[in-house]
Amino acid sequence: MQVEAVRTTEYVVSDWQAAAFATGPADRARAEAGIAAAYAAAGLSAPERFVWVPSPRTAR
Repeated sequence: MQVEAVRTTEYVVSDWQAAAFATGPADRARAEAGIAAAYAAAGLSAPERFVWVPSPRTAR
């Protein structure tokens, strides 16, 4: 059982790392839907608008 748990953990970590370090274009519709779902789960209204910028540096 312990070996399987380690394998599962390694898979999850690599999956999250791949997402965190991805440099391709964002799936904006999916991201906005996920954010709206997170707000709803917290009992909050979803943001009225989303602001997308080319890079974090240009978001100043």
